[in-house]
Amino acid sequence: MSLRRVSCSLLIAGLSATVEAQGPPAPLTPDDTYTHTIVRGDTLIRLAEQLLSEPHRWSIVARLNKVRNPKRLRPGRTLAFPLDRMRSLPGEARVLWVRGKPRVETAGAGTVLALLGATLAPGDSVVTADDESVKLQLSTGSLVTLGEQARITLVELRTLAGPQVSRTRVDVQRGRVESSVVPATHPAQKHEISTPVVIATVRGTEFRVSVGTDAASVATEVTDGSVGVGRGPENVALPAGYGMRARVGVPLAPPRALLPQTDLAALSASSARLPVRVRWPAIAGATAYRVSVAPSGDAPALEDQQVPSPEVTWPDLADGIYRIAVRGIDADDLEGLEATATFTVDARPVPPLVKSSGDGVTYGDSVALEWTRPDGVEAFDLQVATDDGFAATRSEQTAIREVTATLALPPGRYVWRVASRVGEDRGPWGDPTVVELRARPAAGPAPDASVQKRDLTLRWSAGAPGDRYVVQMAADPWFGAAIVDAEVDAPMITVPRPTPGRYHVRVRVVNAEGVSGPFGPTQSLDIPKPPRSKWWWILLPLGAGALVAAF
Repeated sequence: MSLRRVSCSLLIAGLSATVEAQGPPAPLTPDDTYTHTIVRGDTLIRLAEQLLSEPHRWSIVARLNKVRNPKRLRPGRTLAFPLDRMRSLPGEARVLWVRGKPRVETAGAGTVLALLGATLAPGDSVVTADDESVKLQLSTGSLVTLGEQARITLVELRTLAGPQVSRTRVDVQRGRVESSVVPATHPAQKHEISTPVVIATVRGTEFRVSVGTDAASVATEVTDGSVGVGRGPENVALPAGYGMRARVGVPLAPPRALLPQTDLAALSASSARLPVRVRWPAIAGATAYRVSVAPSGDAPALEDQQVPSPEVTWPDLADGIYRIAVRGIDADDLEGLEATATFTVDARPVPPLVKSSGDGVTYGDSVALEWTRPDGVEAFDLQVATDDGFAATRSEQTAIREVTATLALPPGRYVWRVASRVGEDRGPWGDPTVVELRARPAAGPAPDASVQKRDLTLRWSAGAPGDRYVVQMAADPWFGAAIVDAEVDAPMITVPRPTPGRYHVRVRVVNAEGVSGPFGPTQSLDIPKPPRSKWWWILLPLGAGALVAAF
């Protein structure tokens, strides 16, 4: 035997004796260890160099696994490595998207904006204000989304060497945080959300945690998987579809069922009108609702709000495809299961506003249509139909540059609408407007005149029941200075006899709706001078030569 082999044998024997002398290790659970399957060529010292944070402490592993010879390991057998002794790789978080200007507080760089794509390290804090949110992706693949008025600290982000087991801890000081945790691949994988009241531990699930503004209560809501909520000796298991609210100084409450989803099946797939109004069926037990709208895909919500009733209005959504999410909120402020749907807004260019008479009735043989011009709109399309569905179109015009159109139509009921154009892009039709075209009253009749000694009476043929009449008489045919201009109920008028001369007379009808027809034909009327009185002087003898004139 060579001197070298003798030395190695003595060294191994000494190491083995040392291992045995240290006694059995404290018992560990599977959650506390990583199990390695031995392959040919493995030695305990080499594995310690790969897996342990302090490789020279390989003897701890030897004692745990009762290994007598660290250089001779039997392939196929297993070794347990304590997780708290294993070497770890630092993790990080990456900003996927932001809404508003959330901030990151770091130990080295102070406070900076949370920019898209930025990386965060353990110890960094993320803070949001009103109408702000941010979504983070951890190096494990798990997702953490902060709502408004939230603050978290990334306490622990690391991955253990060898097993690639992640150990994550996020401290939520305030606000609402939603987590989507990648399912665990090892019993030792851990994802914790710590709060001022409880700690939530998961191995792969989707859940929400909300810390009240006073930090005295915490809501936990589980939508997939399960979450363990604990505080000291108290522990509550929350399955999917359940939640709880934990309060300071109050024993942990049992799980309670979250409110169910509402039904968004009736939501219109497309909206061509602004503002966009959405309504959904009420949820029994809901005291309010959380509703958000975001562009399709993984994008931050444009609006995220609580509303007291099952409806919401968004006044100025840009054209595009959107995702709406609705949750019911119960009396304990637990948010229920989420209903989602997509819809399209195609409301631009916006249609013009229509100018119309109050009752929608027009008299004559044509109708004048008028509308406004929205900013930036170049032209308009016009449709006129006799039915509300525009199946029987009477007139259709495109690319009208003006904001008026006059159409000759027979009397009847019509429906019309206008759409705006910008280049080749035509927006949605505006709301249909009804107009009724009625014939004007017929021209007034020609009057007959009857001249008396002191009066002048004009008569004409009667119109329909309820008609009134406007009669004018003037010395000039243009009626610039009318001596009679009156409206009467009966088809006649009596006026004082005018001075002798030629006069002009005309009449028009005003129907029961107050619509005037045209004046009838102008008639000329001559008022003669009164005839001279004929005097006969008769002399009658009365005696004494007196004369009496009789006439």
